[in-house]
Formats: sequence, C-alpha cells, structure tokens
Amino acid sequence: LFISFLFFQMHHSVLEVGSSLCYRTVSPTMFGPWCSNGVLRNVLVAMKVRRNYSSFLDKIICRCNLHCRDGGHFHCAFCAATLIRKDAIILHLTNCRNQCDMAQITLVPTSEPPSPETHPAAVISSMSVEHSYSLPPSLPDINIDHPYTQTASPKSPAVAPDLCQSPPATTSEEQVTGDVLPTHIKCPHCPVVLYKRNVFLHIQRKHGKAKDITAQCHLKSTSVDQSNGLYAVRKTVRGFSVPVHMQRKTWGQQHVTRCEMEDCRQYHLLAQRSGLSCPFSTRKNLVLVRKAHVPLSVLVDLTGSRNHTCLSIHEPKLHHYSTLGRVFVTYNTWHCPCAKARASCTHKYIAKCHLFQTHKHLFRTVSPTTTSATTTHSVNHTTAEMERSVRYVYKYKKIPTTLPEEVTARRAPTDFPQRLFPTETTCMLCEDNPKLEEAVQITNKNHVSVSRVISSLETLLKVKFPASDLILQGYCQFKALCNTEYKYSCVNCGFYPPVVVMDLHRKGVFSFEVSELEQPREDFNGEHDIAAFWDSVDLHMISRGFFECKSNPFVVKPKYDYWAPWIGEETRKGNTVLNTEFEKVPLQRSSGNIQLGDLTEDLWKCEIITIVSLNTDRVLTKRLFCILIGGWSVIMCPHGIVYSVKFNLRSESPRDFADLLLSWQHLPNVCVYDFARGLVAHATSPCPFEGRLAEPTKENVEAAGHGDLKVHLPWLVDKLENPESNGHPVTGSREHYVLYDKFHQANTKDPLDVLRRIQIVPELQANLNSQVAEQLFASLRKNNYFLNNMGPSAHIFLMRNILEHRNNQQNEKLLVHQLRRGLQLQQLHNITLSDLGQVTIG
Repeated sequence: LFISFLFFQMHHSVLEVGSSLCYRTVSPTMFGPWCSNGVLRNVLVAMKVRRNYSSFLDKIICRCNLHCRDGGHFHCAFCAATLIRKDAIILHLTNCRNQCDMAQITLVPTSEPPSPETHPAAVISSMSVEHSYSLPPSLPDINIDHPYTQTASPKSPAVAPDLCQSPPATTSEEQVTGDVLPTHIKCPHCPVVLYKRNVFLHIQRKHGKAKDITAQCHLKSTSVDQSNGLYAVRKTVRGFSVPVHMQRKTWGQQHVTRCEMEDCRQYHLLAQRSGLSCPFSTRKNLVLVRKAHVPLSVLVDLTGSRNHTCLSIHEPKLHHYSTLGRVFVTYNTWHCPCAKARASCTHKYIAKCHLFQTHKHLFRTVSPTTTSATTTHSVNHTTAEMERSVRYVYKYKKIPTTLPEEVTARRAPTDFPQRLFPTETTCMLCEDNPKLEEAVQITNKNHVSVSRVISSLETLLKVKFPASDLILQGYCQFKALCNTEYKYSCVNCGFYPPVVVMDLHRKGVFSFEVSELEQPREDFNGEHDIAAFWDSVDLHMISRGFFECKSNPFVVKPKYDYWAPWIGEETRKGNTVLNTEFEKVPLQRSSGNIQLGDLTEDLWKCEIITIVSLNTDRVLTKRLFCILIGGWSVIMCPHGIVYSVKFNLRSESPRDFADLLLSWQHLPNVCVYDFARGLVAHATSPCPFEGRLAEPTKENVEAAGHGDLKVHLPWLVDKLENPESNGHPVTGSREHYVLYDKFHQANTKDPLDVLRRIQIVPELQANLNSQVAEQLFASLRKNNYFLNNMGPSAHIFLMRNILEHRNNQQNEKLLVHQLRRGLQLQQLHNITLSDLGQVTIG
C-alpha cells in the first residue's frame, strides 16, 4: 500500500488550485477531458454546479464521466480509488492523506524518487492498482474562471497525447481488453473474465498444479461395503458434492480397482492406448450383483453438513447410474439418479426409512399455526418487494420514443458489448442505497437466425441491409470454399465404433415437388459416388453467387440415382455407398403421369398435399405438391458423435440404416435401433440367432422376461487376445447383435424380441446411453424453423456443416474431461490419433 502511494499519478480530473485547463479531443464523439458524452460542455457551467466538483486543501476534484467505471464518479488525489458520492470522497481524502503522509515519513525520508537498483521492477509489478494513468503534459497557465475554449478542431480524428499514451506496464492479471469492466480482469490462462479479487483463487483452483495424493493430502472417503471393497469418495475438496463409489478389492482371487465415473473409465482406456501406467484396472466377467453380505443402506457423511446428507443404497441391477451396484440418495433435496425430481423411487423410500430410524428429528415439522403465520408473512413480504420492483421498472426503465444518438449511431462490430451488465450499482429502492452484489449471469441464449437479426437492425437503425438470403448465400459460399475434412469420428471409439445407436429425426425436412422426383434409370443398383455428389453440392453453393436460380447449371435436385448420404472418409469402404430408396415406392415407369393408384400410404403420409384438379378419368392433370417428411437418419456412437447421416426422400425404413451400415468398412458388433427385427431383415450380414443375444428357446425367453438371463460380452471392455478372422478391429470379435433401445423395447409384439434387451448384457447396461440420438435431436430442434424452409441442397449442406461443428465440440469436451480426471490436462496439445482413430497421448 505504501509503495502504491509513492508511485501514484493523479488522474486528469484532479486539479491544483490555480492550474490551467485546455480542451483535448478524445474522439470524434467525445468533447472534454472528463466527459464521454457527445455534447460539448462548458467547464464554467459545470464548475458552477456545486455537485460536480469538490475542494480539498490545494486540490479541486472534478466529477469524471469517462469509462473508468459506470456512471459519474470522483478520483482520489492520493490513490487509485474511485467513489460515486461527493460526501464520501471528502472522508476518503482525509483518511487517505494521513496514510500517504505516514508512508512518506516511514519509507521515503527524501524527496528523490527511488532508483531502480533499490526498488526492483518485480516489486513494482506486484502492486495491485485498480487504475493506471499517465501524467498529462504541462499546460499553459490560464485562469480557471475563463471559459472552456477549444484548441483542436472537432473534425480532427487525432487523439490527445496524454490520452493515447500507453499506461504503465502491468502484470498479466491487470490487463483488461475489449469490453472488460475496470472492476473485472481476464484470466491470463483462459478467456474467463472475473472480478480482480477472485483472480488468485481462480488461478489456484483451475490452473494450479495438481498435487500428488499422499497420506496427508487426499479426498475424504469412507467404507460402505468392506466385504467387496466399496468406498464412498468425495468429488471435490471444498463445498458439497454427491460422492462417488470406488471399488478397491485387493484380496481374493480377483483384484479389482475401478471407479463408477465414465470419465475415469475412458481415461483408463486412453492411458492403456498411450502406454501409460494407470491405477485402475478391469476384470472380465465381473459380476457386481451381490446376493449376500451386502449392506442395504449406509449413511455417508464426508462434509459434516446437517443440510446435505448422502446415503449409499444397494441396487442389485446394473444401470448407467449404478455401475458398482450402489446409488447415492441425497437428503433434503431427495435426489436420486434413477428418478426425476419430485418422483418417488425405491431408493428414496429406503433412504427415508433409514433416516427415520436413526435421525427422527429430521422429520419433525413446525406446528401448523406457526407455519401458517410464517408463510403468510413471507408471501406478503415477497409481494411487497415485487410491487416496488414493478413500480421502479415502470418509472425508470421506459424506452423513449426517440432513441438517443449515441444508441443509434453506427459503430464498429468490436464496439458492441459481449455481455450486458446492469447499470445500477446500488439499490434504488432502499433509503440508504446499499451496494448491490456481483452481477449474475441469467442467460446465454443467443441463437437467432440471420434474417431476424437483420430485420431488427433495419428497424432500429433505419438503414437498409443486404437481403438475408444474400448473406446466407455468402456464408454457404465461404463454407464451400473451406477445406473442411468432415471426419465424423469419435476420439474414444475411433473410426470404427463397436457399438452404435441409430434413430430418425422426423422434423428435419425440406421443400420439394414430388412430381419432379424422377424414377431412376433401368440399370441402377443403388450405388452412389459420395465424393462426386458432395462436390456437386459444394459447386452449387459457390455457383449461387454467379448464376440466377433458374439458369444455374450446378443446381442439385433430389434424385433416386443421385442422392448420397455422408459417411466419414475413414469409416466408409470407399467412395461408393448405397442408397436404395427407389425400392420403397416402386411407381410405374411407362406412364409420365401420376395415377391415383400410385398414391401409396407412404405418399399420403406427407404433411401437406394439395391436389389442384381431378378430371373424370381420375388422372391428375396438374402437378402434385408436397413437403417430404423423410427426415434424416443418423448413426451415432454412445458418446454422442454422429458417424453417418442420410437425408431421406421417403418415409423412414430400416432399409435406410441398412444402406449406411453396409457402406461401412467394418460393421459394428452391437446396433441399437427402435425396429431391430426390421433391420436384421434388410441386412445381408449373418448374425447369430438373427441378431438376438441368445438362442430363442423357451427357457431363455422366460429367463430374459424375469430379468435372470445374463449374456456377457467381455470383448466390449477388453479386446480379445486372439482376434477372430474378419473380426472388428477394436474388439476382435465377429459377432453382431441388433438390440432395442430402452424406450422402445416394450413396443414389439414378437415374444422372442425379449432377447434383444440391453439389460441382458452387463457391459452395456452399466455404460450405454441409448438415448444419445434423442438428445441430439433435442439440441438441434432450434434449427428446424429456418432449415426446413430451405431448398434441398442448402438444407443438406448446412446440416452436414452443423453436425461437423457439434462433433468437434463434443470431442473436445470428452478429451478435456478425461485428461482433467487423470491429472493430465497439460497434455491436451500433445495428443495423436492411432491407426484406428482413437486418441493417444504422445
């Protein structure tokens, strides 16, 4: 603090009595040394208003309106502090002057400045100064009562020397760039912006070096099942978090050390591929369902908090939330991973029964009279506060009829704020105007189409912008010229995932005239050149800037014999892929007109059908228009990465997914689909028991119906030591199974399909998320309103681009989570891909 007094430089708004003033041009819209408004101000008028300045000893402190902080404020003459209220600055100046005098007496007995030898730069750079300013050049002596005169032309874009000088060198923590507020700072290690007082703690928590686990430094844990070596371990060192189950069994025939978190399991696989030592290990045929000597409920208290108590409940069946045979139930919030909020489940009932026997005081309620009075008082108090807020918003937050010039004036794109903060720093409703707390982010939703943004800007600025279609056309042309690879692969599963999930997005459609969908040539067998087709789509996007729509020779129209899906280059067999949609609706090829007999059920399923006219011969004389509802089919890995996408011209059929899978270089071992039986009928690859997990005998069907049948597929966890011929490159097995997802497994009418349930396989039941496709469709639902209004080529071009960006983001998240879990986050830029496309370190 004393060193900051010695090297402090006064702000421009602090004047010596009898000093001079001169006008400085800050920018074309700023007139005055302390004012950022676009209105020329007279200093005499401003100085006559008593609230705009304050006198202290031989100094005059004027109100500053620059962007040092929000709103008008006063700068201290002895330190870098800023205060809003005039009465507060006087008290602050008195205290600050006393400290400054003490610092000069204690540290600097002479008036000479310290030399660099006695005060190293490291000491000066470690000072924490909120504002850094440079001293203005000396000004000619003029009387302060003289009018405020202009010494530079308003049209001159030059900036005053004192305001364009660079501030003194600061540390990386003090650098503020862009739209960062003066009270905030940007982290030197990441793009996070936070309060200056929180920088040290942020760096310590997020960017500090990982500490080794020792007997003195480790996460708290407690045993929940001693016979099987199960422990409950905290997730974090500070704060409350639901613990995780950890198994460490070092006795008996099988030694097991594993964690129930998916990130830990994936990091273990990553360490194995990279040749690194990892403390976690797995064993084949590990049965976690313990029928004896297993505690039903165990109270876990690792934080000592009365409001947050966790109980470890035994779960005999394996699920993705109970990979080690136990789940956590949290008291007070009554959260259980197997049920939604406010929904009952068996685990919650067991936890309540446990606590009722051991902690009855937790279930005691307040008397009805007291509760009613307290609730009424709380409701009345909340209602009064809301009424005050509503009146304040109505009085002070009205939008003026004519917006100010500084709001509607043109500005560079970089001048627009990235985050919107409230201007109020104190409460305007309370009498003493207490200071408000830190601003809290309430939303980050900014997904708005280009046309809506342009329409809003045109209405606001009264300026005509280019057509939204032209801007979209420019973007498509730019993306077509980019050399994007579109790999469509997962960093964990590689180019050939052993387990895939398939589904159809029915809301993804585009406008097209059914009458223009031509029949394929006679010798067409369903094979397409995928590279040539997508090159033609890119050429169509580029040519839209050179040709009109009607005369464009590069237009790509949907055809049965020229409409290819997209599959990653490493995943597919080659450039020849299958698309046999022409076999869905075989129409007559002899007649050019569409007969009523050709209007099959598939065609009548279209969303919009408009029949223009119909003559007596029952022949359509005019074209039939409809919007296709084929949607687009996707094949994904369990981590949510899209591997293949096909834009259907007709309604969904298992044929669509069979075409995609048969175009792959290696078929997955397990396929999850909501119509598994139909997929097996269309696929030509041999599957044991027609894709079922066991032979369809009466005994197996009954055991599967009661949940007693278990079929282990150990090669899903550890690759076979002796891979089979024509086996999958990741697992080494040549077995193929087609299973139902959990939401549709009860919809089938075939009793033998009970052998296609995921819960029969313990390796899948614990780790497979069969709803990744539904989650993908939910995240892309916001794009439907503008993608569905596009033409066929623009629709598929943008959809492939959107999925590529999403795949890259998902891969990055997966990699960061796994490396952070293994304390190897510094290796993020030292990763490579194996021959199978799986990520490795080094």
